[in-house]
Amino acid sequence: MSEPAQAIQPSGDQSAPLLCTVRETCQKLRVSEASVYRWLADGTLDSVKIGKSRRIKYASIVRLAESGAA
Repeated sequence: MSEPAQAIQPSGDQSAPLLCTVRETCQKLRVSEASVYRWLADGTLDSVKIGKSRRIKYASIVRLAESGAA
């Protein structure tokens, strides 16, 4: 498993978030907001819209980190 994927793996408890903000995703993947928005636009990251906010699915973040694309 790549280093970024290890950094975002849940610690075994069930408190891992199901949805993350763009900023949280940037911190977890260690990338810029522009990269996250680009991945949202091209479908690399799955998200949901809540009001005017965008939330990224945690499973999608893990999948991207494990693929090594981040």
